[in-house]
Amino acid sequence: MDDSLWNYEKGFKIYRNLHKDCWSVQAYNKDKKGWRLYAHEYCLKGINAKFLVNEKARQKVIKEKRKNVHAFIWVDEYHTIDVRYTENADTLKEMGYLRGKYNPYKHDSFIEERASLPLFDCPEVYLQWSHLYFQPNLLDRYILQV
Repeated sequence: MDDSLWNYEKGFKIYRNLHKDCWSVQAYNKDKKGWRLYAHEYCLKGINAKFLVNEKARQKVIKEKRKNVHAFIWVDEYHTIDVRYTENADTLKEMGYLRGKYNPYKHDSFIEERASLPLFDCPEVYLQWSHLYFQPNLLDRYILQV
């Protein structure tokens, strides 16, 4: 891959690819002047994550009952994790990670799974297979009483 084509300073947009059963990563392509597919990953760790949902596109999903890409996890940087070395859920919990999820039919944002509180940003996100784990920031940790 030619690194000169990509603007890594804009970060990466990550979404769940339901057709390929993996995470799709988009980066900003200087040549095409827009966000383009950069990689497919099964396990990755993202740094400085923001959880974004396009509400207009979400309403279209609800109306048509057909999913399309409208929710992203935007990260400053990400690192691929070799699938042979993924952490199990208990280990991630011991490391301070909580489980998150997104369902456009039930919520208008990504949420913390247990308390159903909305997620906006976090220092680290761990995406493993179809699961989303996040490292809560200090305020979230206090609210969630972790």
